Amino acid sequence: MNAKTLSTVLFLLFTSLSCHGKKIVKVQTPLGRISGYRIINLYGKEYDVFMGIPYAQPPVGKLRFEPPQPIEKWEYELQATKGGYSCVQYDSTLRIPEKVSGCEDCLYLNVYVPVKNNSKTQLPVLIWIHGGRFQSGKGDLEDVDSFLNFDVILVTLNYRLGLFGGISASGVVLSPTSLTKNAPAKAKELGASLGCPTSNSTQMISCLRQVSSRRLSEATDNFMVWLTAPIVPFGPVVEIPGPNAFISRPPIDIINSGKAYDVPWMTSVVSEEGLFAVSMFFNDDKLLEQLDENWTNISPFLLDFNDTIPLSQQRSVAQKIRRYFLGSNKIDNTDSSLRPLISMISDRIFVLGFEKAARLQAKRNKSPVWTLYYNYRANHSMSEYYSGGSTRNMGVCHGDDFLLWSSTVKSDDNKMRKILYDIYLSFAIHGKPRITGVKWQPLDPNKKKFQYLRISGLRNISMDTRSNVGHKNFWKTINFDENKISPTT
Repeated sequence: MNAKTLSTVLFLLFTSLSCHGKKIVKVQTPLGRISGYRIINLYGKEYDVFMGIPYAQPPVGKLRFEPPQPIEKWEYELQATKGGYSCVQYDSTLRIPEKVSGCEDCLYLNVYVPVKNNSKTQLPVLIWIHGGRFQSGKGDLEDVDSFLNFDVILVTLNYRLGLFGGISASGVVLSPTSLTKNAPAKAKELGASLGCPTSNSTQMISCLRQVSSRRLSEATDNFMVWLTAPIVPFGPVVEIPGPNAFISRPPIDIINSGKAYDVPWMTSVVSEEGLFAVSMFFNDDKLLEQLDENWTNISPFLLDFNDTIPLSQQRSVAQKIRRYFLGSNKIDNTDSSLRPLISMISDRIFVLGFEKAARLQAKRNKSPVWTLYYNYRANHSMSEYYSGGSTRNMGVCHGDDFLLWSSTVKSDDNKMRKILYDIYLSFAIHGKPRITGVKWQPLDPNKKKFQYLRISGLRNISMDTRSNVGHKNFWKTINFDENKISPTT
């Protein structure tokens, strides 16, 4: 579904019926008639809901691995009353044997439209693209009600994941995990593991299209070295230039050339991003021992430099990183060991790319860039999920700001959620984030110190600066080859 069609869906007049206790609403679009339903949320606001609207043809059969194809008109009324399936995915973070879920016919979106009572004022549109390391997730929000308390149209969606292709909101474009390196070689390795010919790419792709989605997804495990390392075994790639290419140049080149969209931008990190990885093994002495004894073999994948540092240098680079963060200490279950590990992974996978992308975007474009450092520890943490239930407090984990969107939060967490909602929605509506009691200054890329808004508590919100963000002075001493990524062939 293109932007024009979506606009039509959102702003045409609705007709109403009643069915099974819910008010049925219908809308006519260029693609056909759509039927949804009206709800009253917890805050008493009326919203029209349309679930499971296809926005592209199902990417199955010959369309597997192909660019999304326009959806055709539907002959009958589309019953948009329940969400579509999540996209097929292999989730290595799950602590259960069954790691594959979803299906390929998954390119659907959900639209939530506030009832305007004949008002002709157009409403801002907030589009939520889920995260999940390009590997997992779905376009359903648990706590839609909180978003529906505002006069904003909410759109959520699914997209193809992992080796099936697609894009995601995971991280920033200058993170080392945001593009797949050596994509052609990985494709051949995948083909060979599934018994497909690899000397001819056309024949290989044709063969891979015959493999079941489950078997294909399970093949992801062949690329996992240790737990979730590498963090992103398959993700977006630089494509051959053409009319259907999404990214045909490395993102850093696009930004440096001034070709990135010049729009206001807001980006954020949490204080212990790397806790998501460390929490998977921080209470398991056997795994900690494996990491300690096999550091030079595991760390290139855990820190994502297995493809950007020559093999002959990876051992020395791994040792250099370990010495800087851990000294001569053993990797074990103590805070003095785990906190440097968390910092190391946070820097490499999240923080360095966060700062670099923000500075470049602010320098090359005229529009303002706002940066946020989130350091509020809630009653629950995503580390509980990744660890299998441990409540050990090692800081604010990757995704903890999103966890506040859960409908189960209470007390101070609910107040913090309101603060975050106000930030996101004011940015969506006005192009500028607002927060009560603090003047949030946009980033000045020419200043040596990196400026950001720090949120550490309900009464601890202020502007802050830092000169050595993510220990960047150390990381600059390592020559990662991350901006020379060849297009896929």
